[in-house]
Amino acid sequence: MLLQPNVKKILFTGSVFLAAAVLIGAFGAHGLKNIVTPEKLVTFETGVRYHFYHGFGLVLVAMAQQLFPGI
Repeated sequence: MLLQPNVKKILFTGSVFLAAAVLIGAFGAHGLKNIVTPEKLVTFETGVRYHFYHGFGLVLVAMAQQLFPGI
C-alpha cells in the first residue's frame, strides 16, 4: 500500500520529532546532570516527555489518515 503524500509529510514530521526527543532527552540525562539543579532537570524531563508525546501523536494521526482517508 502506497502512502498518501500528506501522510508521508506528517509521518516524517512525527519521526523527526521523536528523534529530536530522544536526542534532547539524552542530552538532558547526560549533559545537564552536573550543570542544573535536580528540580530544573525534572522540568526538563517533563518537557522532553511532552515533546515525545506530540511526535507519537503525529505518527498516530498519519496512521489514522492512511487507514481512514475521509478524516
